[in-house]
Amino acid sequence: MRVRSANTALDERLDAELSTLGFAVKGVDGGDPGLDLGTIARSNGAVAAIRVDPGDAVELWVAANRPGEPPIREVFPVDARRGWSQAAVQALEALRAHLLKVREEPPPAPPAKALEVGPPPPLPAPTLPARPWLWLHLAGGADASPGGLSPAAAVLLEARLEPRPWLSIAVFGAVAPLAARLDAPEGGALVRHAIAGAAADVQKHVSGATVSLGGGGAFVLMSVQGTDPAAGYGAQTASSVTVGPLLRSSASLEVAPALRVRVELAAGVTLPRSTISFAGREDATWGRPFGLLTLGAEWGALR
Repeated sequence: MRVRSANTALDERLDAELSTLGFAVKGVDGGDPGLDLGTIARSNGAVAAIRVDPGDAVELWVAANRPGEPPIREVFPVDARRGWSQAAVQALEALRAHLLKVREEPPPAPPAKALEVGPPPPLPAPTLPARPWLWLHLAGGADASPGGLSPAAAVLLEARLEPRPWLSIAVFGAVAPLAARLDAPEGGALVRHAIAGAAADVQKHVSGATVSLGGGGAFVLMSVQGTDPAAGYGAQTASSVTVGPLLRSSASLEVAPALRVRVELAAGVTLPRSTISFAGREDATWGRPFGLLTLGAEWGALR
């Protein structure tokens, strides 16, 4: 703010110099020359004021830079030899210096502390689905035994426990649904048999395949029914149960998480062997040795 004075030429020069320095200048009437310059400035909402005193001086007032500090008051007398120019320059330089302090911005806030980025947390280990521990196996195939009877179709049903990934314990039963026909001069006979047993296998899982090898024991039930006896002969029905050890191996391929295709081969001997006789003549035997080959599907019923 510049308080107008009676020296119009000096007022115009001060306005020009202040504008050159980049200050927005508001000119106001001074009124009573004895009125305090700070009072005039505060009443007009100015932070600095300058005026030419009639007593040949340039007066400067600048508001306090910080709360609690007194305002700045300076008077620059006019040197009679150098004129008003020196006093005006001194006043303007002082004004510029004081206003720079007033306008000084607070120091920038310290940069925010960068967040310490540690290594990413380890990914949780993938959870593998639990392996089934109870498998049910249904298969079809054929069994055979050298001794005079033809190979017979067979249906196999097996339940297997896997208490360890490398061990399985099974119980099984195989039935020949169709009777084998045996003919002799004395008549004929229909022969049926079934195999039931248990086994323990050591197994190995490789990708989606499983192979196993094991052994156990089996009971063989043989039933013979005589038919079409010749003249002088009678038809009889008889049955026998024999037992014996067996070896077996298998291979299965996983087609779904709890479904496999399984091929199985078992071989054993019966003690004693089963014998089929006509009129006291031995015509066929079964069980020393015998084999069973099946192909089917197995389902993991329980996990």
